[in-house]
Amino acid sequence: MTSRIYPVQKSGSLFIVKASIGRTQAPPSILQLLVDTGATQTGLPMEFLEDIGCPIDATTPQRTITTGNGIIQVPIVKIPWLNCLGQRVENFPVLALQLPVSRYINGILGMDFLTRYQAVIDIGKGHILLP
Repeated sequence: MTSRIYPVQKSGSLFIVKASIGRTQAPPSILQLLVDTGATQTGLPMEFLEDIGCPIDATTPQRTITTGNGIIQVPIVKIPWLNCLGQRVENFPVLALQLPVSRYINGILGMDFLTRYQAVIDIGKGHILLP
């Protein structure tokens, strides 16, 4: 099996990758995800998750996470599918986050996805290698 190299979009020292997210009963959504090696799990905006048919209510499972502002509880939902760096994952669990509005970044690609595919991030060359 050959390795594949995926270029990333750089914004200063940040790495951003495109991902397509499956929706129920609609075409997929294309998002820009921040590659975040400090995030254990991938996270998407709560409003976006509700828009694609992943309801969040009092019965939604919660996960405890540590942020720069302390320890918080956040909902965790499974999206129909995520396609990023040439890899498609079905029923992928993501954190439902309150993210600041940005033109460039719609979510966070965390270590759950990156380690699943043994991603190697080459900062100097500005790409991600999947063995």
